[in-house]
Amino acid sequence: MLISFPFLPGSANGSADSYEQAALSEISGLDDYESPHGIYPISRDRRWHGGVHLTPKLVNEPVRAIADGTVVAYRVASDSLEGHDTGFVLLKHETETGQGRSITFYSLYMHLMNRADMKTKPALRRQLVSLMEAPTAAAQSDGKTKVYRKDILGYPGQMFGHRMIHFEVFMTDADFKEYFGKTQLDNRAISATSSEEPWGDCYFVIPPGAFYSKPDKASAEAGRSEQTLFARIRFDRGTKYTTVWRDEGAGKAPVLITSAAGVPAPNYEYDLYKTATKLYPDCASAGYELLRFGRVIGPDKDRLPADKSANWQSVSFAAQQTGYVNLSDARIHKLSDADFPWFMGWTKVSEGAGALSDDGLCDAKVILERSFSIYFRKRIALMHRRQVRIKIG
Repeated sequence: MLISFPFLPGSANGSADSYEQAALSEISGLDDYESPHGIYPISRDRRWHGGVHLTPKLVNEPVRAIADGTVVAYRVASDSLEGHDTGFVLLKHETETGQGRSITFYSLYMHLMNRADMKTKPALRRQLVSLMEAPTAAAQSDGKTKVYRKDILGYPGQMFGHRMIHFEVFMTDADFKEYFGKTQLDNRAISATSSEEPWGDCYFVIPPGAFYSKPDKASAEAGRSEQTLFARIRFDRGTKYTTVWRDEGAGKAPVLITSAAGVPAPNYEYDLYKTATKLYPDCASAGYELLRFGRVIGPDKDRLPADKSANWQSVSFAAQQTGYVNLSDARIHKLSDADFPWFMGWTKVSEGAGALSDDGLCDAKVILERSFSIYFRKRIALMHRRQVRIKIG
């Protein structure tokens, strides 16, 4: 499923795709839309805040659907209420992420412009014009009204005296458990390789053991690791970067033993086919996947003999110490970003069922610490951008 940003100002010039590509290549440009008083997951006064407040950059900038979906509910207000616009659209999105695994999520667009003010704006697309003219109950109950990515849902309305929208993406508890229950989220005792739908960076949980001076177990030992290591392999413009952390156990955060960027291996990705052909003549396609993902995930799984499926890689096992390890070893568990591994910072946070869990205020320490840090960084960044604009202008 393709996903877009809810604002695509380049479309005013007939080039929504070109703006989207430029924005995605410069993520900081998207940050310009976010207002510091409405950040995720908490806002002012420790209040839980499920989304973000986004401010348009152009006068008639429309709000667009981020992905294909169906309309769950909507409201087109006839006028504003005490200076606030109460219109909204709620969309349901359903797709698959591989191996028949479905995922369902929702996107919500709040504080859309009221009907009176909208009369002064360009007409919405025919599909949503007919939706707004239909009886609300029918539109909410049929579950068949389709919306497509980049379709115009409305225009930003007023909130707190400013023109902006509240935007969020969320899942129901049941849908969350159904999907993330099959990942490694919050599992600190990883004891198996992940499901067969890797994406993003690859990770390897390497148990204590020997590292070798050459890509051959018969060579001399370069050293040993007495603790479990977490290795990440990522690719960027043909270069392979290997970053390694040491597991400290006892619930502690892992310790970085390489640079955060990782140890580079230039042109590794560009040379994958040539390397696979040389090292795995029995089945170069299987060898390619072995080198790229750390395991064979396609239909060629059984085409490499067990004694010819070693995947020797150079990995740091201590500060300034590097050796070779066979990542095909069954004791080494293979993961990817699709598994949301805990050692990369992924965790599920809940207030639990305490006496104050329903007061609307966040009491989770880890959320408070990180959110306020993000809040102040965004305030400083916003002030800096304004100063730059003033100087340029």
